[in-house]
Parts: sequence; C-alpha cells; structure tokens
Amino acid sequence: MTRRPRGVVSWSVVAAVLLVAVEPVPAQTASVPVLTAGFLFSFAKFTAWPADALPPARELSMCVVGDEAVRTALEQTVSGHTIDGRSLSVRTLGSSASASACHLLYVSGESLARATGQLEGVRGAAVFTVSDGERFAESGGIAELARVKGRMRFTVNLGAARRARLRLGSQLLNLATIIGEEQ
Repeated sequence: MTRRPRGVVSWSVVAAVLLVAVEPVPAQTASVPVLTAGFLFSFAKFTAWPADALPPARELSMCVVGDEAVRTALEQTVSGHTIDGRSLSVRTLGSSASASACHLLYVSGESLARATGQLEGVRGAAVFTVSDGERFAESGGIAELARVKGRMRFTVNLGAARRARLRLGSQLLNLATIIGEEQ
C-alpha cells in the first residue's frame, strides 16, 4: 500500500489542534495512555457516523479492549463533554464480548491477537476501529497510533473508513498519514 504523509507535526501541535475541547496537556508530562485517550476523543469528535448507526439522540459509545490505563484516561478525558450534543460513554470489553454496540473501538496492540473475533465482528459496520498494533491500518483497521522518535503519529486507512460508512473530518485527515486511497 502506498503511504502518503500529510505533514509532520510535533506533539504540542497535535494536542493543540486535536484536543480543542480538552485542556491541553504538555507533551513532556503526558503519559501514553493520556495521549492515546486524547487521540481517541479527537477521532470521535472529527468523525460523522451514518444516521442508522448513530441516531441523533443516542449516546456515542467508546469501547476499550486490553488497556485499563487507556480506559481510565479516556473516561477522564470525555467526562463532562459531549460531541454534537451526544453524551459519551466509555466501557471495557472483555476479549469475548461483542463490540457491535460500540461506535469507536480501541484495541491495544498487545490484545490484537485475542480480539480478532471482535474486530471481525465489526468489519464493515459503522465502527471506528483504532489500535496501536503494528500494521493495524494496513490490515483493515481505520486508524493506527504509533510512537515514532518520541512523537505520536497516526495512520488512517481511508478505504476502511469508507467501508464503515464513516466520514472523517479534514481536521483529522490533514494530520494523518493516509493509506488505502483509491488512486
């Protein structure tokens, strides 16, 4: 697959742009789970789900598999916030639980092998899948987080997002490395 970088940005720029509704956390003091939670919140903020998957009055459900520190940080990040007037919920999914009620699903890289069934269960559904697992986006996930030279980067698979019927905002895409584009 062809990778096309859309810009190299430092953590402070990413935090300032993506976390508009959250108190910015200086990159030097932010832990990986806090940064991951900030990215997950921003992914949800700059994504539009189809109306049949996320009706207007329904809460947006964010699910985490395999990383309680990320779940805790995500709960703290979204506490008191809404997205497009929707309340936000965060929950942990066990490796055998169904992810069909999730709108955003984060699977830690260490749990990818155990979460294969959950990921297969939402393939093609309107679920924004994210992981820090290597080659996650290339193998069909929507977004992959990676630390490169001390900075958090992310890759977006546009083909996977289109199959999930998700519309990703330009604020998100301008900072991502894009793969899966139709040439």
